[in-house]
Amino acid sequence: MESGGPIDLIIQAIQKIEDISARSLGLSIVAKALAESGQFDRALKTADKIENSWSRSRTLRTIAEMLVEAGHEGWAYHAFNLALQSAQEIENTRDRSRSFEAIAEASLKAKQFDIAIQAIQKIEDAKMSSDVLKKFAEGFVEAGKFEFAVQTAEKIEDSWERSWVLIKIANALVKTRQLRQAEQIFSLALQAAQEIEDPSDRSKIFKLIAEEALKARRFNLALQSVQEIEYAWTRSLVLREIAKALAKARQFNRAIQIAQSSIDPSDRSSMLSGIAEGLAEAGKFHLAIQVAQEIESTKERSSAFKEIAEVLAKAGQFDLALHVAQKIENPLNCSWALREVVRASVKTRQFDRAIQIAQKIEDAWVRSETLKEIAEVLMKIGQIEWANQVFNLAIQAAQEIKNTRFHLSSKALKEIIEAMAKASQMRWIDQIFNFATQTAQKNHRYKISLSSF
Repeated sequence: MESGGPIDLIIQAIQKIEDISARSLGLSIVAKALAESGQFDRALKTADKIENSWSRSRTLRTIAEMLVEAGHEGWAYHAFNLALQSAQEIENTRDRSRSFEAIAEASLKAKQFDIAIQAIQKIEDAKMSSDVLKKFAEGFVEAGKFEFAVQTAEKIEDSWERSWVLIKIANALVKTRQLRQAEQIFSLALQAAQEIEDPSDRSKIFKLIAEEALKARRFNLALQSVQEIEYAWTRSLVLREIAKALAKARQFNRAIQIAQSSIDPSDRSSMLSGIAEGLAEAGKFHLAIQVAQEIESTKERSSAFKEIAEVLAKAGQFDLALHVAQKIENPLNCSWALREVVRASVKTRQFDRAIQIAQKIEDAWVRSETLKEIAEVLMKIGQIEWANQVFNLAIQAAQEIKNTRFHLSSKALKEIIEAMAKASQMRWIDQIFNFATQTAQKNHRYKISLSSF
């Protein structure tokens, strides 16, 4: 588009149009055309003549985007500023907020962060801002502009949404190793969470803050947040993880002191269980056992001993693992712990020990499965006769299974059949299938088929 007289005449003609909307549209078209032809100064001057504030702001924003594409960053900043000023003149609140939103989005994309935050702070429509402010906060986080992200998040009126966005910002700070700043943002998230009215939503956010603060090793903040959780089961679960993390961080005395100072027996048991597990994972086996013995809850105590036994088994401490497993009062937990001891023994080719321990397993289904696993390994290394003997023990264990509701006896036998058939031990199939069929007929539900063999 050529400069000079013709353009001026076009503009003058447009300005004579009586309808303000049509007049504004005409000037907007000319201004954009001038910008497309690189005549940015004339484009801005033409846009400034637009009387409709909304149209003027939109046109100036478009010119600013063109200036960014042309590499004129400073000029683009000026154009965005003019767009902001024009948007401020829009009378309708919702239209004004939408204009600020559009400017914020365009300037954020153009990395004109000062303009973006100014536009965001001017958004007045609360309903709109809750939806769009999250997007802008995330954009600032991606750009590493955490201060702007926080300013944006703090404008969010909905407490749950504000807290959630602040948690995301804190997480991003943790990833960049800005831990002190992250703790400050976690604290802001905690304050926002306290404003949430619904108890369930409030507890979910407190749990999330505690878990994320824990990942950042901000233990005090995690403890502060978990105390706000109103649901006992959720609180105990998180306290257990905090105690475990403290133990892993070798803050043993602090962890134990916090647990013992807890008034609630359930919380105390959960924390001590977590400490015991953390101590075991840190290689402090005897101290872990001592702490586990102090746990009041039978369920938590059994769980702790199970975890300790499994860690000991993986560490090759078989005798101590067996000793701990036998302390477990819950029969199923004890059975699972002994199974892990067996598995660790098999890995080190201590098959005699593995078989002896497997036969101590009280739960018949777990015992059957464990013996089947030993037999499969023996078969793989060519110990055929020994494997046959262990398969036979697995069959005997399967026959002892009392659970009829889920037909575990039939299922266990079917799995043994499959394992033996895979290893070409076909001579056992008739014997096992006959028993399994009889069991299935009694239950009238679980059918076993040899079609896959």
